[in-house]
Amino acid sequence: MEANATAIHVRRGDYVNNPEINAVHGSCNISYYEKGLSKLAERGEIGTVYIFSDDPKWVKENIRIDYPTQIIDWNQGEDSWQDMCLMSKCENFIIANSSFSWWGAYLSSSEQKKVIAPVRWFSDETKNKQTADLIPASWLKI
Repeated sequence: MEANATAIHVRRGDYVNNPEINAVHGSCNISYYEKGLSKLAERGEIGTVYIFSDDPKWVKENIRIDYPTQIIDWNQGEDSWQDMCLMSKCENFIIANSSFSWWGAYLSSSEQKKVIAPVRWFSDETKNKQTADLIPASWLKI
């Protein structure tokens, strides 16, 4: 990956389509990703943006980014692990409320990495109280 590559993970799937799972997790909205890009821009240069999602069609129809962008849409199903590997090669991250993107950012060996994480990991506030140590102190929660 090039310098300042940015990984964005958009988790939808069961978080959106299954009412019971949605009630627990919810999903990050477009505004979250826009604010995350603004924060990264304030903190330094943003290179190519690589968007990873289990719903690339929705991403293509709904997310507009003013940076060079590549939607990674070929690692589906059993090949999804490759997305995490590619994410970990980036330097900037905007993660979803998903352990998949959390690990993608956490596994990055970049000493300059900047990670944006959602302040609310769950829709269910009682579960949010259990996540106090989930996000490393160096990551920015918005």
